Amino acid sequence: MSSQTKTRRKTVVEAASTDDFLGGRISIVQPRGGHRAGSDAVFLASAVPARGGKRVLDVGAGVGVAGLCLLACVPDIEVTAVEIDAALCALAEHNAARNGFTDRFKPVNVDVTGPAKALREAGLERERYDEIIANPPFLAEGAVRAAPDRARATAHIMGAEGLAAWMRFFATFAAPKGRLTLIHRAEALTELLGLLDGRFGDIAVFPLAMPLLAGPGAMSAGILLAANADGNALSLATTVGALAAVMAVTLALLLLSHQLNRMIGITAQRVLMRVFGILLSGIAVQAVFNGLGGSGLLRIAN
Repeated sequence: MSSQTKTRRKTVVEAASTDDFLGGRISIVQPRGGHRAGSDAVFLASAVPARGGKRVLDVGAGVGVAGLCLLACVPDIEVTAVEIDAALCALAEHNAARNGFTDRFKPVNVDVTGPAKALREAGLERERYDEIIANPPFLAEGAVRAAPDRARATAHIMGAEGLAAWMRFFATFAAPKGRLTLIHRAEALTELLGLLDGRFGDIAVFPLAMPLLAGPGAMSAGILLAANADGNALSLATTVGALAAVMAVTLALLLLSHQLNRMIGITAQRVLMRVFGILLSGIAVQAVFNGLGGSGLLRIAN
């Protein structure tokens, strides 16, 4: 490694903070300002059903959080992290060494929309990677005012080439029967499906959301249940116990999400999503009819 690279990395690290991911399993150094890695990178890594011996290409890797989360959870995989920002790429290399993954983590500083020659000279190999993961910029150029921080603007705003250039890159470097795992905004779904058509098959869409335990519905339900207890200590204790049980189960599912994802498998996940979708629809329809019946607008026979 050149002395210039070492100096650049030292300067970047000095202007950075340290954050833990996966409950402290990995420790990440990232810039204090500008774009910072967060839960999106962890969600992205958890959605990848990678197995040992696979080659993973992390596109737009930033400081390497998604790839390093995968390395911490899946033994014997190799991660190549592609990042256009040289400073962030240097931090990704530092983070790999910091967490003991130097031999399985390769940072590559290159623009994925650049010419094929530049990609080849950077060390990327066509049709080589079994798993490709990416959290591309999600805002269209010109749709919003760019952030004054260059790194944040690059991470959030897609260049003039657009998603089409990224899709060509994914298709070029994915191995035969390779898989692409992509995280993006819901409003981009139509464009994404059009770009994926003809390049990738067996497309699946998974809505991403966090359980809202303290939302208006949950708080209203808690207030109503407590009011119905009418001061009875046993009823109040039962209500509090039920709330605590729901929170405990939710926490356990979140902590075990990666292991459950690997154990259940993609086919079972799709079946469960459809079953629970039908159940949720049935409950929603029943709630509508109950409301109409209670208002007197609809007479429902017992």
